Amino acid sequence: ALMGILKGTGLLKRLFSNNRQIFDADEIAKEKNIPFIRVKNINSPESLKIIKKLKPDLIISNYFLQMIKEKLLKIPTLGTINVHPGILPNYRGLYSYFWKLVNREKRGGDSIHYVTTELDEGELIARKTYRIRKKDTVIDLSYKSAKIGTKLLLKTLKKIKAKELTLQNHKKISTRAKHKCYGYPTRAAAKKLYQNGRNLISIKKLTKYL
Repeated sequence: ALMGILKGTGLLKRLFSNNRQIFDADEIAKEKNIPFIRVKNINSPESLKIIKKLKPDLIISNYFLQMIKEKLLKIPTLGTINVHPGILPNYRGLYSYFWKLVNREKRGGDSIHYVTTELDEGELIARKTYRIRKKDTVIDLSYKSAKIGTKLLLKTLKKIKAKELTLQNHKKISTRAKHKCYGYPTRAAAKKLYQNGRNLISIKKLTKYL
């Protein structure tokens, strides 16, 4: 049945065409001739050895599901920054684009901050919000966050290079923020998502992302 839907909407054709908008990191790295190494544990001795040899000025974490520990944070001379698909400090943790819809938020956003050993803490560098529309799905918010996060990252890199950063401590941003740290979506949360009239994905709308 799923294959029939994919064929009927043209998703299979788009998925394997050269006009896709979404690619894996290793595909992009190969195309741009950038060294690409996949590891299971970023904090393992093997990973640290590889990274030390690269002598990075800056490490960028993007939608990363592992905690970066102190030994790794000490390697880059300019620190480690994270592109987070949520407005900090309100949406610390995982899958913020899912939880925004569960909580009936009217606006979403992205944040970039320096990484510490605490989850989504550290000094905030930049934030940008976007409007959440009535028919937006979880995938829609994920795509919006990816686009906004990319633009924020490019601006941030330029500021780091020019030494023009303005840092903000999370506690100074919003005294009303609950600072809740979100985890993996639960069944109860998924049920609430659908009760709110939201969906994880729309097959019709998915075609524009592939």
